[in-house]
Amino acid sequence: MLKFSTVLLFAIILSACNEKSTKNISTGDAYEKYSYMLKDKLFFAFPEERDNPLKWFDSIPVLKLQKIIRPEYFTMKASPGEIFVFQIGVWALSDDVKDLSVEFSDLKGRNRIISSSKVTCYNLGGTDFMGKAFKKQIGIPRNRLQDLWIVVDLDSVVTGTYRGSVTILSGGAKQVVPVAIRVKGNTVKNHGYDEGSHLSRLNWLNSTVGTDENVTKGFLPVNSEGSNISILGRSMKLDENGLPSSIISYFGPSNQSLVEKGEELLSKPFRFIVEKESGELVRLTPDVLTFGEKTASKVSWKVVSSSPDFDLELSGQMEFDGFIAYKLKLISKNKVRINDIRLEIPVVKEKAAYMMGLGHEGGIRASDWRWKWDTAKNQDMVWLGAVNGGIRLKLKAENYVRPLINVYYKFGPLKLPSS
Repeated sequence: MLKFSTVLLFAIILSACNEKSTKNISTGDAYEKYSYMLKDKLFFAFPEERDNPLKWFDSIPVLKLQKIIRPEYFTMKASPGEIFVFQIGVWALSDDVKDLSVEFSDLKGRNRIISSSKVTCYNLGGTDFMGKAFKKQIGIPRNRLQDLWIVVDLDSVVTGTYRGSVTILSGGAKQVVPVAIRVKGNTVKNHGYDEGSHLSRLNWLNSTVGTDENVTKGFLPVNSEGSNISILGRSMKLDENGLPSSIISYFGPSNQSLVEKGEELLSKPFRFIVEKESGELVRLTPDVLTFGEKTASKVSWKVVSSSPDFDLELSGQMEFDGFIAYKLKLISKNKVRINDIRLEIPVVKEKAAYMMGLGHEGGIRASDWRWKWDTAKNQDMVWLGAVNGGIRLKLKAENYVRPLINVYYKFGPLKLPSS
């Protein structure tokens, strides 16, 4: 009995391994095996269903290779009203594929047509987070596989089978991939976004929600009076140099209601410090603080502060959800030896009970913290706060050259050298 069980187990493992080996074949072995059919092609393209997405760049499903000689319609099932997603795999053969492009035909049914304008390839571009259209170039190294994500908007499309094609082009070469979508069943609610398996949420990549000046439901419009700016549960006062001199939180202990008297987060105003090699601090005198665009969702401002040796150009913007974007540009007018350039943020000690970020796990803040910039790690933010108030700082300079950031807590404030 023991001998039989061992042999049976071996047979199951052997069978499973054999089944797996027939599903995919390495691109190198595939090209060698099918070179007589592929030698005159720059690339080979094939369709794949969303339920079985391509997973590797160095292997290809064996079943797809059988379509090289006799391409036929690849039929997929979809529901009316959904954002339907599928893939086109492109395998670069004997040479690199450069500047790949994709063209779509109309999808034609018996009495209806799905316009090609309803078909999109996410890889080649879309809408960015600012609501602006952008395009991308795709290059595929020789012997590599690239998956292209294709979406078809089936809003208001009636049941039926719709046939068309996806054409892949590069360097004068092209391949037409015939596809068919069989639309049947009940209309999907909310374009299929409610069902993760549909992958319809990929369409959110091109969403323009939040790019207009409308305030999200539940928030209040930005209100500004002089140098005071207020939003839901918070207010900020700007100093003459454009940096915050006061930040007040009106959230109660539970964070579920607002109180009439708020609590200050800063013990002193923000300070941008330029320290000379001699230890002397540069005195930057601000010009007039001017406000620019004011809408329901944001308010912006700018000011230039100057000294005999430097100009500091500052622009800022506060949005209805509490996000504040700053851009500071320091311009040297003379040759000056500098010891340090830093941004000081004096936080009230009671409002700095906890810390998270810059490599520090969330929890009670450390009394002293040292952190080195590493572009390989996504550690560019720090949060200091208490239960119902705090400040998060994100460093946004792409080429941050200072090797060390020091965080001091001796007297309560957070002290960070700037970029």
